[in-house]
Amino acid sequence: MAYATFSDFSTRYATGMSEADLSSHYLPFASSRLEALLAPYFTVPFSGNNLTARDLAMDLAYVLILQRSKEPKDSAALREHVEGRIAALAEGKESMITTSGEAIFALSAHVDVWSNTMDGVPVFVTSSDPVSWC
Repeated sequence: MAYATFSDFSTRYATGMSEADLSSHYLPFASSRLEALLAPYFTVPFSGNNLTARDLAMDLAYVLILQRSKEPKDSAALREHVEGRIAALAEGKESMITTSGEAIFALSAHVDVWSNTMDGVPVFVTSSDPVSWC
């Protein structure tokens, strides 16, 4: 689920990219990256009324666009800003805000991402894996 629309994004950033490119390539991947970064601290996926998720998804999408440049410095400042906000959310120094003004704070303790198959034996194991096959 993309947290921002083409209209949201183009209001903030003028890129000249088509709605199809932004809506199919950048916005969904930025939203997925946001979920991956914050999943240990918040329940994902976020609701559609999460303004902070929308804001960060737009910034992450623009970072992805800027990274296409040959100059790493083009995306550095925005990437650092986004990383700082994500760290502040994870540490509980900031909260996510919904359209109703509700503040959502990170879980009180860091949790590992859960999977219903996490206790199973790995199918593919490399020699560096610490699994004993005795």
